Amino acid sequence: MDPLNSAIERLVEKARRQYSYSDMAGATETLREALSIDPANSFLHSYLAIGLIGMKRLVAAQYEARAGLEHDPESPFAHYALGQVLCAKMRPKEALAHFHQSLELDPEPDNGACHLALARAYSMLSLRDKAGNALERALELDPEDPDTLAAMARWHLEGGDRRRARQYLREALQVEPQHQQSLVLMGQVLLAEGETDEAYDHAIWALQQDSSDEQALYLLSSVKARRNPLFGLWFRANSWLVSGGNSRTILILVVGFLLFQLTSQVLDDTGHGQWSSLVHYGWLAIVLYSWVGPAWFQRRVNEELKTVSLKPGY
Repeated sequence: MDPLNSAIERLVEKARRQYSYSDMAGATETLREALSIDPANSFLHSYLAIGLIGMKRLVAAQYEARAGLEHDPESPFAHYALGQVLCAKMRPKEALAHFHQSLELDPEPDNGACHLALARAYSMLSLRDKAGNALERALELDPEDPDTLAAMARWHLEGGDRRRARQYLREALQVEPQHQQSLVLMGQVLLAEGETDEAYDHAIWALQQDSSDEQALYLLSSVKARRNPLFGLWFRANSWLVSGGNSRTILILVVGFLLFQLTSQVLDDTGHGQWSSLVHYGWLAIVLYSWVGPAWFQRRVNEELKTVSLKPGY
């Protein structure tokens, strides 16, 4: 075996393990190391794009996915990866073309992951029946895939059938007890059925694996709101703020600054100088909170994470 190829294989296997542990940052670094050995490797570029999607670095993900496709235009995986990027960028119509191309190019088109991706794109386009058919096909190909089971559960939830959703989620969690999406969805089902404590546990279990998971934070916020509406409102607002990263905070501050400046100028021009001063103080309070609020919120989340552990044998 070519020692160069064996080195790349070892790095790809390492990245695969890192992906399975939700260590997207570590996996992307591993794949970059592999690309330093073989910069023209289509699979490595495409596989790196998948990790960058998980890190919400969509511009970089699209660059890598297109690089993978340029290096091998006939690669089913390259089309699949670019389709995933386009879905993440809310461009499902374009994504569908690449998923279909991936299935056409694959010499063994029984690709459950691609059918699952098709289902997601159809769902984004509100083509519910087509999404259901794609999910059925994905499930036929791999009946024990937790991602597919969770997606099927979500499909039933959206149709209002919590009983079937719960059934699929139990199957997914039996296969993989720490499956992130299934934990969050099960928490949503439990909360809808009034089982608040159990929903809280599932939110915490999910956040212990990924403290930045937007859906898990929203689930925890929903539990807080059910228990205490006022505190829950603060928790939900901070979950939304933190899950958007620095870009969301910067956007809010820029828009807020323009609005406060406009309001202050109007008040000054109409002879309400005292109110203009209050507006300035309000703006300073918001800026101060933007510095300390996210860290304070994260400490509160970390305190919550210490209160619950995954039950043995769950």
